Amino acid sequence: QQRVATGRSLRTMSELTTRAARELSTPLLTVIAGGAYCEVTHGTCVTDGVGNHANNERCTVRANQQLYATATYFQTETYFDRITIGGTQYSGSTIIPTNVAMAAGDTFSWYADYSVVRGGFIICATDALVPSWFVML
Repeated sequence: QQRVATGRSLRTMSELTTRAARELSTPLLTVIAGGAYCEVTHGTCVTDGVGNHANNERCTVRANQQLYATATYFQTETYFDRITIGGTQYSGSTIIPTNVAMAAGDTFSWYADYSVVRGGFIICATDALVPSWFVML
C-alpha cells in the first residue's frame, strides 16, 4: 500500500483518492473506449482490473480537467503491453508514468498484445504533483 504525507498524518493513496472523489462532482478520468477492459475507481484512478490483464485488451481514458497522472501499480510486458500518454509509451515495471501532465480533454491509451500477461496497472490522477519521495510498492 502506497503512503503519502498529508499535513499531520501519513495516509495511503487509496484514502486520498477516495476522499478526493467525494469532493468531486465530475470524475477526473473517464473511460471513453474499451470499457470492458478498463474501469474508473473513485473517480480518480483507472485500472485494467483485479489480477493479471488478459490478451488483446484496449482502452482509451480521457482527462476531464488538467491533472497529473501517476501509476500506483504498473506491471506490464516490456515493449508489448503499454500505456501511451502524450506520445510517450510506458511498459515493463521500471519506467512508469509519474506526474505526467494532462490537459482537459487529453487521452491516454492501454494496449495489450496477444501473448504474455502481467499484473496490469492502476493510474491515478491528482490536481497537484505527487511528491518526489513517493515510491510505488
